[in-house]
Amino acid sequence: MAKNDYNVIVCIILAYMYKCLKDGKPVDVELMNPKMLGIPDNYWGYIVRHLAESNYIEGGACEYYKGGYTIRFDDDYFNITPEGIEYLQENDYMKKAKETIKELASLTATLVKMGLAIANI
Repeated sequence: MAKNDYNVIVCIILAYMYKCLKDGKPVDVELMNPKMLGIPDNYWGYIVRHLAESNYIEGGACEYYKGGYTIRFDDDYFNITPEGIEYLQENDYMKKAKETIKELASLTATLVKMGLAIANI
């Protein structure tokens, strides 16, 4: 897997959101923005939209607007769901993504800014 593969990005987002939940801190969307993750805006929107539609995250509203999607976040309620936690911990693709993340030193700075250590992924 490459550092911008769907499953790698999903793993980073869900791991960060789960850490925030366990630490009792709000999710800072700016720490997982497209620039931070090194991906295009429309790809990031696609990922977040599908995470919400799959019920892995909550508190984000995706709306189609003038040829593209806009995503609004409820800052007080944007979080990972129990389904998202299970997906992060049990899905085979997430397990492969975690191994990829451990192998890619280029993601270390992103993880540090999110307050994650490679061991936490």
